[in-house]
Amino acid sequence: MALASAQRVPSSTGTIDSVLAPIHDRWLTEIRRFVGPATAPGAGFWDRWTATRYFADQFRDHFRLERALLASLAGLMRPTDAERLTTQAGELERLLFDLDRVGRRRGTGPAVAEEARRLMDEIALWCAELELAAASLRLDALSIQAARALEHVAASGAVGSP
Repeated sequence: MALASAQRVPSSTGTIDSVLAPIHDRWLTEIRRFVGPATAPGAGFWDRWTATRYFADQFRDHFRLERALLASLAGLMRPTDAERLTTQAGELERLLFDLDRVGRRRGTGPAVAEEARRLMDEIALWCAELELAAASLRLDALSIQAARALEHVAASGAVGSP
């Protein structure tokens, strides 16, 4: 995965959510661009294929980084937040698997549309909840591991540049 060198985490007393919010905004915009056309019940094969491939490739690359960030922050978060986000991430993985399985078969347009729409909604919810859980976590209080994980998320080539 290519890293976009322009994206750096500010070294300040800001909070993690102030870094994550614009990253998530770009990520969700990108997801809508690649996946949105497949959410129409009459979507064609290429729209479904594009969505399936996007989730299998670019999305997974960035999502792995987000999960590593969550793991590095879990000890700083309220335990209920960390547990809920970890459970939601597992559910997103299951939804990704289901979409990949259904999206590769013929005659599954309506099912793919519904799965893709549900997945987009769940990703948006997960991003918002991660930002909320990280809202009180200060950048200058991060461990080296957590700071590096946040740097990787910020520099992810899997999310388009601003």
